[in-house]
Amino acid sequence: MAVKDSPARTGKRKSTMEKLRGKPVTPYDTMGIYDVVGVVDFPNDEAFMSFVLAANSIGTAVTTPLVAFKEEQTYTLIAKLEADGLI
Repeated sequence: MAVKDSPARTGKRKSTMEKLRGKPVTPYDTMGIYDVVGVVDFPNDEAFMSFVLAANSIGTAVTTPLVAFKEEQTYTLIAKLEADGLI
């Protein structure tokens, strides 16, 4: 696929994201091992996984998903682990 087709593929991915109720938070074009880094927000993991599968099928995308938690969420999980005697 040609570089000149990148805007059309990006448009398709954005359309797919919207259909799955996802929102781009901070998309960046980058130099180095990754061409694009995108922080996205989806309503649940299933919607995100659906987007990843669809995005890869559009062409030339190789994804490395990374799920992030805010500190407060992590601390809540730690407290639950302690309460359950798991740590």
